[in-house]
Amino acid sequence: MAKLSKILFLMIVIGLVLMFYVMKKLELTKHLLHKPKEDDKSHLTKSDKDFIALITHDLKNPTLSQMRSINYLLSEKLGPLSASQKEMLEITESSCRYMNDLISLIIESYKYDDGQQNLKLKDFNINDLLAELHRENMSILTTNSQRLVITSSLDTENIYGDRLQIKRGLMNLLTNAIKYSPEGSVIKIQLFSSNKLLTINVINETTYPVPRNLNKLFEKYETVSDYDSIYRGSGLGLYLTKQIVSAHNGKIYAKQLSSKKCLFGFQIPMEKQCLVNS
Repeated sequence: MAKLSKILFLMIVIGLVLMFYVMKKLELTKHLLHKPKEDDKSHLTKSDKDFIALITHDLKNPTLSQMRSINYLLSEKLGPLSASQKEMLEITESSCRYMNDLISLIIESYKYDDGQQNLKLKDFNINDLLAELHRENMSILTTNSQRLVITSSLDTENIYGDRLQIKRGLMNLLTNAIKYSPEGSVIKIQLFSSNKLLTINVINETTYPVPRNLNKLFEKYETVSDYDSIYRGSGLGLYLTKQIVSAHNGKIYAKQLSSKKCLFGFQIPMEKQCLVNS
C-alpha cells in the first residue's frame, strides 16, 4: 500500500508539472502573437512552427502515457484503492484529459493555419450528430441542472460536409454555452435552412454581462477574460470553429440578444454542389 501511495503521489506531481508547462507555453505564445507588427509575418511563422513542434513532440505523447497509467491504476489491477486515492487519481486524470484536449485544440488550429487540414467530405445526418452531442454532454448538463433544447425546421436531415470537423465546431459552441450559463438555465440549439444554406444557432443565458464585441472572440487567443477577469479560456476553441466553418465556405457570427443572453452560430452550404461552387 505504501508503494502504491508513492506511485499515486508521483503521478499527481507529474500531472501538475505537465499542466503548468502547457499553460506557460500557451501564455508565451499569446505574448509573441501580440508583439508589435514590425517583421510580424516572418516572426509569427517561425514562432508558430517552433510552438507546434514543441507541443507535438514534448507534450502529446507523455500526456497520453500518463492518462493510460492513471486509468490502469484506477482499474485496481495493481491492488485495491481507498476512496481518497481514487478521488486523487480521478482529479489527476481529469487534469491530464484537459491538457490533452488543449494540446489537440492547438494542433488542429495550426493545421488549419498552415493549410494542412484536408476535409473528409460526405453526406451525413445532422440530427444524428446533434443527438451525439447531447448524449456526450448529458453528464455535465445534469450536474449543472441545465437543459438542452434542440429545435429543427429542416426539410432534410442530410447535409454535405466533414462530419468530424463540424461536430468539433459545434462541440466548442455548446461547451462554451454550458460553461458560461447559470445553473438551471436552458440552452437552445436552433436549426433551419434557406436557399440551400444550413444555419445553426446556439443560444444561452449568462450570469455576467455579455461583452459588446462578441465577434472579436473568434480571433486567435482572444478570450472573454480579455474583457472580464471572471472568465478563463485558451482562446482557441472559437477560433478553431471559425476555421472549420470557413473551410466549409461558410460564415460564423455572434450576437448579443440582451444584456445577459447571447447567440453564437454559423451558416454553411448544405449540398455538395453548393459547397463546391461557393
